[in-house]
Amino acid sequence: LFSLSCAQSNKSFILIDLRDGKPPQLNPFQAANEHELYELLSSALSLGRKGEAADHYRNIDRKALRVLTKNKPKSIRELVSSAPQLLESELFKNSQGLLDQLEELASVSSIQTLENDNLMQRIIDNGGCLYIIGSTRNEATLMLQKMLFIRLVQLVEKRDRGGRHITVFADEIKYLLSAPLINALGTVRDKGMNILLAHQ
Repeated sequence: LFSLSCAQSNKSFILIDLRDGKPPQLNPFQAANEHELYELLSSALSLGRKGEAADHYRNIDRKALRVLTKNKPKSIRELVSSAPQLLESELFKNSQGLLDQLEELASVSSIQTLENDNLMQRIIDNGGCLYIIGSTRNEATLMLQKMLFIRLVQLVEKRDRGGRHITVFADEIKYLLSAPLINALGTVRDKGMNILLAHQ
């Protein structure tokens, strides 16, 4: 139905399938600056402070992530491979948990590309539908789904007021729940976006 509607309106319909074994389709890092990259990854990996003893380790992971995103790597794979050179030895040793998660994220085949012609930005600017198929079980894909939502919010928030209205339909919302999503529910209307949530 979305595809048919786009065809009738002469708009783009883009299908992205994040599931295991799918070909490269999307680069979530494309056109992101160092601050956006840091936000994407720290949010997707749940590195925010939670008032727990584990916050000590999250502080270390955030410190490592700030170093790794500073040079604006072009992909998650490039970010992971740069860690031994960019992190001093003690920080590298203490952030192995973070690096393991990033390695897992980099293993998702659908994002193993440096190009995607700024798919999200094109849809925002010109209209159409970006339809993303994700997962309810695969941990790396679940992290990636959160990243893509955050990237969309970043792009919408950067534009001037009065741009094309954006509607997000988030199905099976419990698999997208994160602090950035909750925050977006209270802030994105002012930026010309609304979010429809579906759950069982």
